[in-house]
Parts: sequence; C-alpha cells; structure tokens
Amino acid sequence: MLPFDYLTYRLCGNAVTERSGATITGYFNPFKNCWEPQLAHLISDKLDWEKLWPKIVPSNSNVGTVIPETGLDELVGAIVCVGTGDNMSAALEMNIQPGDTAISIGTSGTLYGISIRGVIDETGMINGYADAANRFLPMITTLNSAKVTDTFCKLLRISNDKFAELALSAPAGANGLLLIPWLDGERTPNLPNATGELYGLRTTTDAKDIARAVIEGVLCGLLSGGKLLQHHGVDASGRLVITGGGGKSKAYCQILADLTGKSVWVSPIGETAAAGAAVQAAAAINGINNAEMAQRWNVDYEKVADLKQNGKFVFERYYAFVTNLLKEKK
Repeated sequence: MLPFDYLTYRLCGNAVTERSGATITGYFNPFKNCWEPQLAHLISDKLDWEKLWPKIVPSNSNVGTVIPETGLDELVGAIVCVGTGDNMSAALEMNIQPGDTAISIGTSGTLYGISIRGVIDETGMINGYADAANRFLPMITTLNSAKVTDTFCKLLRISNDKFAELALSAPAGANGLLLIPWLDGERTPNLPNATGELYGLRTTTDAKDIARAVIEGVLCGLLSGGKLLQHHGVDASGRLVITGGGGKSKAYCQILADLTGKSVWVSPIGETAAAGAAVQAAAAINGINNAEMAQRWNVDYEKVADLKQNGKFVFERYYAFVTNLLKEKK
C-alpha cells in the first residue's frame, strides 16, 4: 500500500486505493484502471501480488467509517474518504483545468498539467499519472529545486529574503551566468551521478548574478520538462500557477513570469494538498465527483507576477546548452 492507503486501512479497516495514487506505484495501468501483475513480477515473482493489492475504487469514494480499534474514540463513526497523492490533491484545490500548467517548488520540483488523454512517454521522463477526477496528470519531476536556493544562500552566507532581493536586482540572463542545478544528481533527465555546473564566470560576476542564475536554472530545468509535455500534446495555453515554497517567493514568481512571458498565479490557500483533501472529502460526503466539487470550491487565484524583463532567451539558451550537454554525456 501507499502511505495514504495504509492510513485509510488503519482508520476504517478497508484495503482500498484509487487510480491517481495507484499510478505512483508503476504497476497500475491508468488507461485500463487495473493492476499489472506482470510488471510487479519484475520486482518479485515469488509473491501473489493480486491477493496483496488494495481494491481500486473511484476517487470520490466514501470507503467506511473510523473503527473503535483505532483508539480515536472521538472520531469513531466519522466518514473516511479514499485519499489520493499530494500533487493530485493540490490539483483539486487549485481546480487545475486542461490548458493550465502547475509548477510546485519545494525540496524537489514538479510541473504538470491536466490531460483528457493520457501520455505514454517511452523515454520515461514523463510520469504518466492519472488525476483524481477521471482524467490524467502528466508530470515532470526534478530532484533539485528550492534546496538549490538554500545551498547557495549558505555559500553566500545570506538569508533567503536577501537572496531573492539580489536575484531581482540582476538582469535577465544573469550577465551570461548559467547554472545547471543538478547538485544531487537528477531524475529528469535521469542522471543520478550528475553534479551542478556553473558556466560563464568572469571577474565581473557578483552575488546578484549568482542569485539570478540559480533561480533561472531551477526554473529552466522544470520548463524544459514543460516543453516535453507540450511535445506530447499537453495543452499549456491556460494559466501558469505556482505552488509550494516557491509560490511564496517574489523572486521565483517574477523570474518565472520573465522566463515564460506569462502572468503567474497562486492559490491564496497556503497548503494546497491539504485543502485538496478537504475537497475530495466533501465530494465523497455529498456523492458528487471530485471535478464538480473542485469547481464549487474554486478559490480565486491571486496574480503575483507579470512580465518585467523579457527572459525567454534565457530558457532557450539553457535548453540548447543542456541538450548539447546530454549529447556529450551519452
């Protein structure tokens, strides 16, 4: 079981899961909505996997009530919802629609959209997840995100607020400085032994350039994944929404607007995944689908950044540089 499935099991005694969380395992087929025993057998052919797996139920399911065995006396009898993955839950709270692009900046980073048709990417760079509303949530995940900023804050011996101030005071492109932010290896692209690389250093390079290059590098890594999603037909014509710790950073928000040329929006709800769980629970209690409940919830986004400096050339430079770098590594 996934952790949220196990929590459900402990609360109500029922072994269940739903399609969006199940796709995280790698041995669930979101197109047929069924487990794939032949894939699980690659892990171990000595287990009777089909007897071990939880039952697949709809993502808006009421799956039982809290049982006395939990020891949670004050909650006994409370309705238990099936639950889902964190990004899938956040997508519900933010009411992400086909055409919207969501970027989450945390310790790691994610970029995803909603697609009516699923994505099959033979390179393995796209996670072809299902969402929690009977659609699909193709996603790119990078290993190095806000922790890259934290690392350079330590190196420069400044606070995150000062780092953001410096980054916003530098020109787009950081006076030619380019960071490849693979500090702890990378998962997209799949380079577990990679390291971070800083190019374009000069005697004129200063702390402002470094701060700008760091945030540009982190965001360009995610936007490179976004380009791959678009190549597979995922619509990106709608809103650009940022969440996670990066959504609270003026520098991340503004530089994202500069790199893309698009306005950047954020949900006023700080903990989007937790709020999405509430949306899912409300759908289960009221017997409606999660997408309809997300529409009813539908908080008003706040626009946090508009284009100030044209930085599209920065992404183009980064993408070309990384493409050549990957060819060399092969």
